[in-house]
Amino acid sequence: MTHKFRGSAATLGWKFKAAYMAATVKEYDDYLSMLDSENSRIRTWLDKIGANTWSKVISGPKIYNIMTSNCAESMNKVNVCAREYSVSKLVDFLHERMQQWFTERKDKAEKTSTILTRKCEKRLVALQAEATRMKVKPSCAYEFEVVDSRCTSFVVNLNSRSCTCGHFQLDHFVCVHAVAAIAIRPHLSCYTYISPFYTRDAWLATWSGIMHPIVDRDSWSVPATIQNQLCKPPTCMKRPPGRPKKSRIPSIGEYRGSKRQKCSRCHVLGHNKKTCRNPIPINTQ
Repeated sequence: MTHKFRGSAATLGWKFKAAYMAATVKEYDDYLSMLDSENSRIRTWLDKIGANTWSKVISGPKIYNIMTSNCAESMNKVNVCAREYSVSKLVDFLHERMQQWFTERKDKAEKTSTILTRKCEKRLVALQAEATRMKVKPSCAYEFEVVDSRCTSFVVNLNSRSCTCGHFQLDHFVCVHAVAAIAIRPHLSCYTYISPFYTRDAWLATWSGIMHPIVDRDSWSVPATIQNQLCKPPTCMKRPPGRPKKSRIPSIGEYRGSKRQKCSRCHVLGHNKKTCRNPIPINTQ
């Protein structure tokens, strides 16, 4: 967005981030209106992309506060060097990398002694500290009015696990208002109102699989039907001209900015050392 539309990158950046992290439709519309004040064409561009692909409140309560990137793009970055290998060596590399990831992440999960994952436990502790500054007015055993430090009221319903701030039901994780409401009920625990997906057990189960090592090639037992098969190379009438492409093809609408030249002599952008006509800077130290 910052490359496609004019305006301060910092200003456009925080307004768009606030829009996609908004937990209520009103908050979402307010931040989009701020973007409209910067450039009226931004709203049209975002509508073409589809708000359900990037907005937290529009996409619904199924993303668990996780805005994931494309898994293929993440793997491309990891395997950037291995892509030059032959097919068999590439498979060996991927197997070794998966084996390493499963082992390291499982060991890390097993060493965690808290109910939630480490990151979520820190998040809960921070919410509990913030909740101490709020005033809670119980309506019944499960419904509360919570007033924050800015005198803004929020309604928390523990039975439906919802709050008028929107974060409780969207993230499946207690919001600060729910934490404040739970704090006045000694028999209640915040962990009861947090999705099991945030727990240490779910984290451990994710990496509980085993990537078995591969024995030496001489020990393989290959069926005769496989050994008798002849694997021919791909047919190609003529090699295409030019150097083979190695760079990734960008997605539709993706901006790939070109790298600007920077002179190593005067350290100014826009030219290189050979074409530099600026005076050599004097070192005053």
